Amino acid sequence: MLPLVDSHEMPELFEVLGTATSQLVEEIKSQRTLIDAESGDLTVEQLVIDADSLVDDVVGFYRSHDVAREKHIVIESDAQGLETEFTSDPTLVRRVLGNLVKNALEATEPGMTVTVRVIKRDDTVEFWVHNDEVIPEGMQFQIFQRSFSTKGRGRGTGTYSVRLFTERYLGGRASFTSSRDDGTRFSVMFPRTAESPLIESGATPRT
Repeated sequence: MLPLVDSHEMPELFEVLGTATSQLVEEIKSQRTLIDAESGDLTVEQLVIDADSLVDDVVGFYRSHDVAREKHIVIESDAQGLETEFTSDPTLVRRVLGNLVKNALEATEPGMTVTVRVIKRDDTVEFWVHNDEVIPEGMQFQIFQRSFSTKGRGRGTGTYSVRLFTERYLGGRASFTSSRDDGTRFSVMFPRTAESPLIESGATPRT
């Protein structure tokens, strides 16, 4: 199609192509990581991560994503004055947070807001992703099951992979709350150091 495009439209077209390609590559990498995790072949790499920088990167990526069209993403960070760094696998944490942000955007109506918050404590770092929609009560107990989705057939690996990566490989915890008064909030909590997991991890870390 490129020869049919006027020269003055090329910069805009290349920007669109670049964004679409990045999104497609990200989806492919995400599926590959999930397959490795389910088969037990996933290697965990322990590195120092800056929580605020990680959130900025993930939110920046999804602000230009198709699912964010006509929607808003807001970042909040607590004011406890604690260090933002923690030790974990940056690729997996990014996958976890990215899935939560994407799911929240998909569930959000145009004009509404998704809020991402970082909670820093002495021993843990927690990420919240909130939107105003409500998950029907009858569906809530299935949220972390594989292939279950409120968005139809062929979906449903997002929240499943969130719990799989967080609890089996990263020594953390994944949870959510959903109500008519407060909307839906997904939370993932990670230990600040690899030596103090919140629960037993199913993988051997690689330093």
